Amino acid sequence: MGVCTYAPEMQPGDVVVVRGMGATGVALPSVPRLPFIPQAVVLERDAPSAPGVRYELRVDDPRAAVLAMGRYARQASSARVIGVTGSAGKTTMVAMLSHILGLWGVTGSSRASANTHVGIAWNLASMPRDAAFLAVEMAIGGMRRNTALVRPDVAIITNIAPAHLEYHKNVDEIARRKARIFDGMSHGGVAVIFADMPQYDIFANAARSAGLRIVSYGRHPGADIRLLNYIATEKLVELSVRGRSLLFRNGAPGEHMALNAAGCVAVLDALDAPAAAAGPFFALFRPVRGRGEVIDAPAGDGCVRVVDESYNANPASMAAALQLVREISPPVAGGRRVLALGDMLELGPDSAALHAGLKPHVEACSADLILLCGEQMAALRDVLESRAAVVWTPTVTELLPRAGELLRSGDLLLVKGSAGVRISELVRALRERQIAIGA
Repeated sequence: MGVCTYAPEMQPGDVVVVRGMGATGVALPSVPRLPFIPQAVVLERDAPSAPGVRYELRVDDPRAAVLAMGRYARQASSARVIGVTGSAGKTTMVAMLSHILGLWGVTGSSRASANTHVGIAWNLASMPRDAAFLAVEMAIGGMRRNTALVRPDVAIITNIAPAHLEYHKNVDEIARRKARIFDGMSHGGVAVIFADMPQYDIFANAARSAGLRIVSYGRHPGADIRLLNYIATEKLVELSVRGRSLLFRNGAPGEHMALNAAGCVAVLDALDAPAAAAGPFFALFRPVRGRGEVIDAPAGDGCVRVVDESYNANPASMAAALQLVREISPPVAGGRRVLALGDMLELGPDSAALHAGLKPHVEACSADLILLCGEQMAALRDVLESRAAVVWTPTVTELLPRAGELLRSGDLLLVKGSAGVRISELVRALRERQIAIGA
């Protein structure tokens, strides 16, 4: 039924790839502890057998085998394939597309944010054989290889922001490298491009050079799919779809989620699907864990309302999350707004300035308490002039007990930071009642 290279994502009926000399696959000692018995295992030729598994496929290189299975799955699929890339919002866009496209047929989508070459191959080999659509997340790293594997019919660019600047010179260079997604597309495919970003022309020119049709979306007056209005209290989204009004409620709060919905409608436009039919279905969408999910974590006789944005962070996604928390109410009248912000990693030599640059977004939240975590967040601590109490800790290990002391039942808490900072541990601790909340 599929391929497993990552134990937490194993599904019934999977073939399991056993890790050899490289990093791809499940460690051999972990195979007996998998949640399901593998249909078969893929192993290096001289590797020991996996206990309890009847069928083996022995290969020279398990990583090459995964890539071969991904290529075969893509060649065998008759699905329309949507490639998703951008600096932020890729996983949410894939999830929303999968949800909406399900109205028109079986839809497969990337799991576990596996968006580099081997992860893409694993995902392609694990998607439903009868899928009408595939939504595939694609990272900037090795984009030419990624797009040669995926060969999208439609490519959507969610945005460009300062991210991974340790590896790329500037945001324009990031745009040019992400535009390589068009290299794997057939003449006549469709490029769906976020119209509000300064790098729009870089993508549009690259798409035209590749012989692609362009559909634009965003708030820009010239966008084909234009966000006219977003009413936060009602989560009401008003779009202009090539001049026709489309009004619906979005299940995920925030203007950035309204723009994601506009991107989904732009993909429907690219696929010649009637966008009006999808309107009511947007209300049923819920954010992915770590990417805007709102949970009420038990605390004393009440709860702490947590906006979980803990999966990752860059300046653009941080600004969007800080805007989002302004739109959400605490669980009780008079409840406090609390921010728990972790370092944004891989920002290169401008990291301190980019962290300090969050100041206006943070102060616009009118937070009562600000918890900062990580060495880079010291730059933001040093410039804040908020009336809120500001607490800084260098690591999440030190943050957790302080959060327990300072949080109260009835608080609204935003948790946001890069995955490497592990600020998601705060969300997990609150979910599992592993820290005692102050009265």
